[in-house]
Amino acid sequence: MPLYPRDFDLRYFLGGNPDFVFPSFLRGGEAMEFENLNPEGYLSFRLPSVVLGFRTRLDGKWIDHRATLGSVIVEPDVPRVIMAWQTSLICNHRVDQLDATVVSEKRII
Repeated sequence: MPLYPRDFDLRYFLGGNPDFVFPSFLRGGEAMEFENLNPEGYLSFRLPSVVLGFRTRLDGKWIDHRATLGSVIVEPDVPRVIMAWQTSLICNHRVDQLDATVVSEKRII
């Protein structure tokens, strides 16, 4: 079967330590605090609040859809934060009719 079972737990794909997995998706704007992970000993900041827009042309029609903030990678010694959003559309046997996906920045809060 090419599709996941209905009761498939998407946490299967998480690569982080379970202690660092949030119970729900992050939205941006959350306060982050880290101790003893960089030479200064302490790092504190808020995640940027970014809203992205997604439009996909499937089967000749444009479909607007939303994304969730799926991953946040914090590199405290750089310092750098990498944020990755994820979205999906059900296209099943229409995958050959998927023409394009356009990502735009709606706003930064």
